[in-house]
Amino acid sequence: MNGHLGQIPNDERRTQIETDRELPEHLEDTVNAIAQLRINHDLDATGSERIAESALGFLRSPTWVIVLTVAVIAWLAINIALPYYGYSSPDPPPFPLLDDVLTLLALYMASLILMSQNRAGRLAKSRENMTLELAILNEKKASKLIALLEELRRDTPAIRDRVDQEADAMSARDDPHAVLSAIERAQDDESDNADMSSDSAKLR
Repeated sequence: MNGHLGQIPNDERRTQIETDRELPEHLEDTVNAIAQLRINHDLDATGSERIAESALGFLRSPTWVIVLTVAVIAWLAINIALPYYGYSSPDPPPFPLLDDVLTLLALYMASLILMSQNRAGRLAKSRENMTLELAILNEKKASKLIALLEELRRDTPAIRDRVDQEADAMSARDDPHAVLSAIERAQDDESDNADMSSDSAKLR
């Protein structure tokens, strides 16, 4: 076993050792949930989105850069050399046909990028929703835990009973809608203050 690992590069050996380790159950559940989110995202993709992803994957590769560079150089060389051999050039300088083709290609690439960003945005939105749900769940768990600890403290004769207003406040569950409203009001106030500052600067 040691002899076999000695023949593996350090990076691959480290990856193999880390992969062989078993994750704790709660971490494994988290990893599976994240992986399932990605799988569901890929399964929900339409046929056109899959084609766009495949095309964009090729356009991002070094192979495409090499192919495009060779094609452009070959096109320029052919159109420059043909008149010297007595043939008419299909795209003489300043190469308007090549310019049109590259413009059309850039338009298609921009469309593919927008489609890819749209899918990436949906995946990011799903991750944000999952993160928000976990945050709300953790807040409820923390409130319940604090309430149980306070109840245990009050019921333990060896501990002097006292009123802990901070613990009482933390044990109360927060309303997510109230928190959202407070954030929106704070953002509106900040926006109004920024507008007032901008108007004051203009008057000066």
